[in-house]
Amino acid sequence: MVLNDNDRDSLQDILNAAQAIDRFLVGKTLVKYLADEILQGKVKEKIELISVTARRLSPELRAEHPEIPWTEIVAVQEVVEHDYVRAQHEQLWRVATRDIPEVADWIKGIVDSGSQAYDDDGECEFHAAGL
Repeated sequence: MVLNDNDRDSLQDILNAAQAIDRFLVGKTLVKYLADEILQGKVKEKIELISVTARRLSPELRAEHPEIPWTEIVAVQEVVEHDYVRAQHEQLWRVATRDIPEVADWIKGIVDSGSQAYDDDGECEFHAAGL
């Protein structure tokens, strides 16, 4: 499958947001993250952006890449936006430091190849239900 312009742009937006999270958290610990409300807000904003942008991807692209937990990624925005009590900062930290890098690797694989992500034996634990 060749990426259409919307999918290509959306994937690049997801990748840019993931890379921004990575830059925000360089040299940070959970303790430093929890003490910095501005940093928490920036990370939360980028996680929401990733979720909203994933929602715009074509069903064809999502179907071609079942290794990526699209449903869970899309659901994160609902949890963060509408059930913020459940979206504790420690859990957002785990998503940002564990799951976002894995998702970014998958997305980079799709963007670099034009259509196909590489297979990964690991499973992403990007769960909206866990927030």
